[in-house]
Amino acid sequence: MGPLPYLSDRQIEPFLQGELDGLCGVYACINAVRWLCPEGAGDDVAEDLFRTLIRSVEAALERPAPIVWQGMGGWLMRRLLKVACRYADETLGIQITYENLEKTVVPSTLPYVWNRLMHALDGDTICVMALSGRIDHWTVAVRATTKLINLFDSNEVDLLLRSRTTLQRSTRRIQLVPDQIICLARV
Repeated sequence: MGPLPYLSDRQIEPFLQGELDGLCGVYACINAVRWLCPEGAGDDVAEDLFRTLIRSVEAALERPAPIVWQGMGGWLMRRLLKVACRYADETLGIQITYENLEKTVVPSTLPYVWNRLMHALDGDTICVMALSGRIDHWTVAVRATTKLINLFDSNEVDLLLRSRTTLQRSTRRIQLVPDQIICLARV
């Protein structure tokens, strides 16, 4: 075998969180707390919250290992957000409330959901949301305009373009899942 190619000659990129694992939901919980509680955004708090959330997954699931590669659904995300909010209250002395973007099942259109997000993301509220379709990922939305949503994300995705989203299953667009959009706000 010959010498290794120079770094500049390599055609590969490093793996990022979420490319091989399904822990983006755990990271979304941590990033939501970090965004809402910047005074408690240190590495030690994040590491402790990570351990707390993983212990909660272990307690909730008979076989927790599959979430590492399969990810998690909405019920587990809501459980982890409850744990994260309790952690922020008990550890940082900061109360965080959370609720679904939609309190009732409403036939949704993309313009309706996007408008609800623009109103919800008012500077005091963020949304943890499931993305599906082209990617399966939990992320944190922090701001929305008529054309895009700004994200605080564990996978280096910093915005979501409205023109590339849908509410339908798609392999070419990113699907917003309205019943898996959870709004959080600092009290």
